[in-house]
Amino acid sequence: MWDPYSEFESTTLPNGLSVYACKWARPWQTIGFVVHSGARHDPIGLEGLSHFVEHLVSQNASIASKEIESFFGSHGGSVMFGSTGYSSTSYNFFVAAKQSVVARALDIFGSMLISAKLQNSVEREREVIIQEFFRKYQAKVRVEFEAREVKAVYGGTWRERFLSPMGSPESVRRITQSDLQAHYDANYTPANISVVCVGGMGLSELVSLLSSSPFGKEKRGQRKPLPSAATDAPLPFESGYVFEMSEVLRADVSPDAGSYLSMARIPGAVNSNAISGVRSVLAKILFEEVREKRAWTYHIATGFNDFGDIRSFFIDCGSIAPGALGEIAGVVDRCLSEVAKREDMLRNARHEAVLNLWMQDPNGRQVRDEAMNDLEGHQRIKTLAEIEEEIMVVTAEDVSNVLEWLKPERRWTRISRP
Repeated sequence: MWDPYSEFESTTLPNGLSVYACKWARPWQTIGFVVHSGARHDPIGLEGLSHFVEHLVSQNASIASKEIESFFGSHGGSVMFGSTGYSSTSYNFFVAAKQSVVARALDIFGSMLISAKLQNSVEREREVIIQEFFRKYQAKVRVEFEAREVKAVYGGTWRERFLSPMGSPESVRRITQSDLQAHYDANYTPANISVVCVGGMGLSELVSLLSSSPFGKEKRGQRKPLPSAATDAPLPFESGYVFEMSEVLRADVSPDAGSYLSMARIPGAVNSNAISGVRSVLAKILFEEVREKRAWTYHIATGFNDFGDIRSFFIDCGSIAPGALGEIAGVVDRCLSEVAKREDMLRNARHEAVLNLWMQDPNGRQVRDEAMNDLEGHQRIKTLAEIEEEIMVVTAEDVSNVLEWLKPERRWTRISRP
């Protein structure tokens, strides 16, 4: 079966730039850039610095951002100016696989990611980011919700400082132009960047083009190491709380649904494939109990966030019948206790995960993005065969270990009542 990730070739330029290329017989070329620094590397008190830099690089390229968009559009392509996560910051473009076009595209991105002086549009983008924050958190109560959640689940870790990678209006206002340039100079270096290429050009041709662009320049820097996986996690500082929506809503608003959210912190050393298996089985058990049997809600979600050193597991029901709010916690606990007993469902979950792995039909952009995700989390590209092997070796002991971290006393729960 087809494993596109096994087709990547790679090399490292003399200046430390990592290049990964997968050649397809296609008339296009897509290239993504992973800067191995994100919000978690922001200095204390300057949360949002990485995100602020990401906003500015396209404003300080060799040509104006509108001209950049026009260049890619005129060649049938597209451009993504940046996205900041906790572990990395990413950029990409899609364009015709013509040597002159790709060379020009790399010159533009090299001026953005290697040799920029962050002088233009600083104050404008500061205000744009602050408004971006208020657009996401339009209600003050949402900020209070998430701040309490973050403190409970991630207390004592770097993640406690963030509601999101954009930081807060207060921290963004503290950031100076010299902070921005210093962060850029330290992190936007060839040694701290990986380039992922999928399309009509092979590795040697791409290396030649990169070497002739600003990406081939010498610039002092080093790769940010992957975080060490935590092996333990404290209990949350509180078990949870009940929020009365009527206390903050207008008197003439009468919500007819409540909500339930329960989260637990899991050390990064816990087997991620075992977590996925537990999530899959629990989702089915909860669906049967909460929707099929009791008709309390349309949907109840399960999932987990992976930050490398730490993870969080969540059970989220955004809309639930008010009459169920007194019982939902007990039902969730019973469903979790059933997971380890359902060996048949765990076997099926593992089997389905492997089948799904090989039944995907990704396009070039998807292969590029998955490879970039691998580089962000592992600093290498995993093949499908490797992932299948990791799924198949998950044991009952691995599953039991996951469930230990999801016991009631280890979860923080918020119930919102109308």
